[in-house]
Amino acid sequence: NGTRPHAGEPGHVVMACVIEAITAPTGRGWVALIATPEGLVSCSLPRPTEDDAVSAMLPHVSRAQHRPLGPLANVADAERQVGDLLDETVRRLRGYFRGVHESFDLPVDWAGLSPFTRAVLDALRSIPYGQVRTYGEIARGLNRAGASRAVGQAVGANPLPVIVPCHRVVATSGLGGYTGGLEWKRRLLALEGIASE
Repeated sequence: NGTRPHAGEPGHVVMACVIEAITAPTGRGWVALIATPEGLVSCSLPRPTEDDAVSAMLPHVSRAQHRPLGPLANVADAERQVGDLLDETVRRLRGYFRGVHESFDLPVDWAGLSPFTRAVLDALRSIPYGQVRTYGEIARGLNRAGASRAVGQAVGANPLPVIVPCHRVVATSGLGGYTGGLEWKRRLLALEGIASE
């Protein structure tokens, strides 16, 4: 179980296999993040309370714990590296929700995801702030024309919303879906200056 952050400060929990989880306020609500020395594993959308954020994080803990382990020369260094990554991620998320054009060019840990899902999620990372792409455009960019539905399923499996901007993927005839709900998709697009129906 984790520690509670002091008012307005991130709280860190060191978990097995140098996995760290954090909850932090963003100005739009609480987010929960998990990272390993390889990179970010999951991020929740902002939730009204810290407990809500922790609940959103729990399904992703298992994937982080079952990742293949690499050699660790120094556990303390690995913990510091993960803590620094989480702190930087929180800083950028806070900026993003204040309307700053933040770049989320941060390391990610895709362990446990299929090669196709990884390819789709990597493609999403190249969609610029304030722009959208269709599921079909993503599929064609991966030389998988006709795989729009499979792309949609991979987008729906994104464990790092906002950081991997799945909200920037839309259907040719409208918003398409969003795991966090269409209201969140509209909010994120509006934050980036994109009008949606």
